[in-house]
Amino acid sequence: MKSLKNNIFLLAMIVIIPAVSWMFLRTGVDYRMESLKDLEMKEAFIKTDLLPDSISLNDHVSLICLDAASEKVAQLYDQFKDAPIFQLISTRPISQKIIDKGNFYTLGNDYAIKMEEYSKFRNAKYALIDGDSNIRRVYTSDEEIKILVRHIATILPYVERKKEKK
Repeated sequence: MKSLKNNIFLLAMIVIIPAVSWMFLRTGVDYRMESLKDLEMKEAFIKTDLLPDSISLNDHVSLICLDAASEKVAQLYDQFKDAPIFQLISTRPISQKIIDKGNFYTLGNDYAIKMEEYSKFRNAKYALIDGDSNIRRVYTSDEEIKILVRHIATILPYVERKKEKK
């Protein structure tokens, strides 16, 4: 009887637990691949005169908020503000408490008008630009916020956090 219990335990350790772990990890890979498929490069974002020279899109995951409600923009900023290469660019003024941050930019009126008239961003509320200055996706409504958050998390590189020594 005891050897039957040992054999069942051994079978579980060798076969069942790794199989369940593999299935769990596979769902995560499938989820990420689906997100990456949604984020295929649409085209290069040619900056020219749309942004001031002080804002660089290279090596940054950039979210451009065109015609979005300020509370939604503030929520998105709060969620990703600590990501090292994330930056948010807004065409509308946002609350004073986040304006002075290094990865948040508010465009002046001249740039805001140019940005909103840019043909790739017509009818858009948000545009996601990757670190190579490629337009990954344009979002046209606030209902797409959950998808936008998932896409930002997908293209942001994973940064391992350092453990504090006690």
